[in-house]
Amino acid sequence: MRLLEELLNTIKTVQKELEELSKETSKALRNAPEGSMHVMNHHGYFEYVLYKGKNMPLKRLSGKDIELLRSYAQRDYDEELLKTVMEIQRLLTHVSSKLAPGMIEDIYEKMKLGRKKLVKSRIVTDDQFLEAWLAVEYQGKEFREDEPEYISMKGERVRSKTEKIIADTLYHLNIPYRYEYPLNLKGYGIIYPDFTLLDQKTRENVYWEHFGMMENPEYCSKAMKKIDLYGRNGYYTSKNLLLTFESTSQPINTATVSKMLRDRFC
Repeated sequence: MRLLEELLNTIKTVQKELEELSKETSKALRNAPEGSMHVMNHHGYFEYVLYKGKNMPLKRLSGKDIELLRSYAQRDYDEELLKTVMEIQRLLTHVSSKLAPGMIEDIYEKMKLGRKKLVKSRIVTDDQFLEAWLAVEYQGKEFREDEPEYISMKGERVRSKTEKIIADTLYHLNIPYRYEYPLNLKGYGIIYPDFTLLDQKTRENVYWEHFGMMENPEYCSKAMKKIDLYGRNGYYTSKNLLLTFESTSQPINTATVSKMLRDRFC
């Protein structure tokens, strides 16, 4: 993610919430009472006086007029709130107009090549981060000699026809991934997720496990334990874990997988 992108996204979220608050407060003020209420403190005893004009007392209120008191106090609060909200909206609009997601990274990217070769960027660009992520060397899980060979479009060996489909879909959608990249889970040790994907927007890893023999009770039980293990280590399906399942009678739906990936990464 570009350095300022998260800030701009946060500003947009805050602006939306402020707009809703502004509408709600403005609506309430349209039905607010007129005049003004003065509050005087007499050693802990409060006296409330309504004024029709600046120097024209209209009525002294007591505790019996609690609803009327509340309506004036609420109006005064709402007026101050709306004034503050509008000022914050103005400031945020001004800040947003001066910022662009890549304005810091572009300083290096827009340099002429001759100078660029002499400079080390202080900001890791998206391209630089991706290049470094893809260049990581690792030792995956070994294959048994009797295992069938499935070769993905990326040119790597995977363990099943379905994993080849997944790998090829990732490759086609240009989603960076590693196959069976080791992951250390606290309380267990090293496991090898089927796929480790890079979310280029957040620069975070997303792990994908495919469970392909769900008709087998023993396999299904192991799958549930593995999913629980992920959860106890902070990996959840709503955040950084993808899970797909299939059985002999219900194979994986490739169209659904493709749509899931497009919605999540593209």
